[in-house]
Amino acid sequence: MGIEEERQAFLRELSITINDLKNIMSNQIQHDITLLNHLLFVNSAIEENDKHLKQKLLLYKSQVSYLIEILEGREGEVNDYIQKLRNPNYSINFKEEVDG
Repeated sequence: MGIEEERQAFLRELSITINDLKNIMSNQIQHDITLLNHLLFVNSAIEENDKHLKQKLLLYKSQVSYLIEILEGREGEVNDYIQKLRNPNYSINFKEEVDG
């Protein structure tokens, strides 16, 4: 095989190798883009869920604050009731508690 034929064979192999690398890189880039899109979607879902959790937490916080205000206003009653509950001889009559 002459020098020109060897050069042509080498260029063909080089061309195939370059094309293979281009295909591999193109596939890898497409895979990375798909993965990035999935990650963006998941991140968006997490942010949305986080927003809902923060809203629920604020709601619970306001409800607890409201209950604390009520209990503080009725501190004497609450303390009396706690003392009753601590008494081992005390039994709760649910009908009586509901009826008042």
